[in-house]
Amino acid sequence: MIERVEKSPGHRGDVFLLVVFSLACGAANYLFLRDDPFLSHPIIDAAEYVAEARAIVAGIHPAAAASIHGIVYPLLLVPFVLVSGAVPATVYLFQLFLVAASAVLVRSCGVRLVSRRYGNVAGVLMAASPVLLYFQVQLLPVVFQVFLHSMILYLLIVRGNAGSKTVAAAGVLCGLSWLTHPGSGLSTVLIAAVLWRRGGWRAAAPLAAGVVLALAPLSAFRAASSENPLPLQGNAGLNIYIGNGEGANGAPRVRPGYRWEKLVSWPELAGARGSVDSSAWFLRAAWDDARRDPGRQLGLFARKAVLFASDYPIDASQDVGRFERQSPLLRNALFNAAFLVPLAFGFLVAAAGRGAFRFCAAGFAGYWITVILTVFAVRYRAGGWPFIVLLAPGLFLGPPVVRPVRRAAGLSVAILLFIVTAIDPFGMKHYNPVRTEYNLGRIYYMEGNGPAAEKWFREAVRRENDDPDPWNAIGVLAAARGDTAAALAAYRRSLDLAGDYAAAHCNLALLLAGRSDLEGAKEHLQSAIRAVPSHAAAHYALGVLYEEEGRTESAESEYRIALKYDPTRDDAWAALGVLLAKENRRAEAERCLRKAVQLNPSSSASAANLEKLLSR
Repeated sequence: MIERVEKSPGHRGDVFLLVVFSLACGAANYLFLRDDPFLSHPIIDAAEYVAEARAIVAGIHPAAAASIHGIVYPLLLVPFVLVSGAVPATVYLFQLFLVAASAVLVRSCGVRLVSRRYGNVAGVLMAASPVLLYFQVQLLPVVFQVFLHSMILYLLIVRGNAGSKTVAAAGVLCGLSWLTHPGSGLSTVLIAAVLWRRGGWRAAAPLAAGVVLALAPLSAFRAASSENPLPLQGNAGLNIYIGNGEGANGAPRVRPGYRWEKLVSWPELAGARGSVDSSAWFLRAAWDDARRDPGRQLGLFARKAVLFASDYPIDASQDVGRFERQSPLLRNALFNAAFLVPLAFGFLVAAAGRGAFRFCAAGFAGYWITVILTVFAVRYRAGGWPFIVLLAPGLFLGPPVVRPVRRAAGLSVAILLFIVTAIDPFGMKHYNPVRTEYNLGRIYYMEGNGPAAEKWFREAVRRENDDPDPWNAIGVLAAARGDTAAALAAYRRSLDLAGDYAAAHCNLALLLAGRSDLEGAKEHLQSAIRAVPSHAAAHYALGVLYEEEGRTESAESEYRIALKYDPTRDDAWAALGVLLAKENRRAEAERCLRKAVQLNPSSSASAANLEKLLSR
């Protein structure tokens, strides 16, 4: 054993100062970033989490509402939706307190493992880490998962002698972490292996029981919604393919828009049904690519191993570098990955992971291996941060029983890893797959600022003239201001660049329908559905056209298909409710209209239709 036990790890003065320091860092970072449009309008995954939470509030089955992402974070956002409409600032404030709590928990672990000074350093590293400061102001599950892992370490290290109930509680938290994001799965397995080595199956069984207890509700949810009951998230296989499939460079390259639309449609076009089947399809595709070119695959593994220890701001759906330029707290290199990860790895070499440090080593190794096997992005590494900050101080403040020779060896390994990362052997230092101009255009469009949106979309075209996404967006803006000729030209340009772009086909169909060319509109909607069979917007629009033609049965069928693929569409719920009301199916119509209002409280049309139905 290399840890030293202290009777009172919770020194109140230290804890108070640490909490104040953590909250001050988080608040200052938020103030630096508060005017950035990316902050007020979270994009991609963040917006999807909010939509999933709204769908759950509307009474949609959680397994259907969050079929791709982990179910825990949308459930966590539900109270914010009920109380404040999921105003981002309220979630950010909550996440500031989660980081402060995580810092206190990690500090207690450090005190128990080594000393009061060691714990304080670990707590400060947690509180001021650019990784966590960045994710405190993002509507993403990273900070919540970090809190879960800090709590797991606290239960196993500080409260580990309390018995099997405490270990089972840690297992429940491990299960919740898996349901938040599957990147924690291997860490949980390795933590169970540490317990097994300590005390055999009697020590590991409570952890496994806790994991099963946490996963059981999701299995029941999936079984109730006719899904495969396995608690496997819909994006698990997708992440493995993105990081390893043909053309991958180890980091996320697929950006939102046409390329993403095509990628996620491949399993369905191949006959996969449901998120579990889709994951299995992506796993098989990644395996086939690896077998065809094992040398390329080994190169990808090496690249991701180095990226794990880097500061490179790579994340396909968030412009990390943009925030770094605005907040000096995010440029604190000493508390970031390129410094702390080599130190953590070096300490493991020096201490050989003995004693309760094995739990930290297991979590750290699990995340590193998971990134190597899947895809590197800032957020996929961030969940392992509690394990890293508990190990990193060890080279300088670690237990005195670690022999100087071993400490020197660990320091040498850390320096070597630091040098390898610094020289950027794979040319990833300036790699950023985010199309900032295009995404800024999307944000201004959501704000209703058409001129600013078009300015940024055209800037995106100037940067990449062969990108179909900004051309499609320019068409949407032109159609909104009534310039049908410009809209038609933009949509056709987008389809010239990508003939199977479902969103562009759908938008062109709406334009043609507005010009009374219903046959042309239906043709483009059917092209969209052929390209992406689960394209909910195309099914909804086709339902509208069928209803205009008086084909009410076909219209109802298309509305229901749209809701099957995307139960968060308030327009489809509203249209189905109005159609059912016309057919005097009052109870079902009321249920649909209520869902529409709950999903989009600002829709006056849905509210008016519901009121009209209830007043009959």
